[in-house]
Amino acid sequence: MKLARILELITDPTTGRISHTKLWANIGCAGAVAVFVKQGWTGTLSEGVWAFYLAGICGAAAVSKLVSYRYAGQPAEGKAPDA
Repeated sequence: MKLARILELITDPTTGRISHTKLWANIGCAGAVAVFVKQGWTGTLSEGVWAFYLAGICGAAAVSKLVSYRYAGQPAEGKAPDA
């Protein structure tokens, strides 16, 4: 995997600078995945953790796309919306 592709996870596509929103969202998702996988591996995964995991990960992605559609007219795919 190229470093540039990995950096897209945390940088703003219009400026190339680190986006704190992207950075902390990805750190939060990574933490949730780590807890989910660990509990699944050890057999301590409960229905409550499933619900919180799905709501947190899937809900955040859905809300992000919804906001993107609402204010830019299309999902953000590395291009700034026309002003």
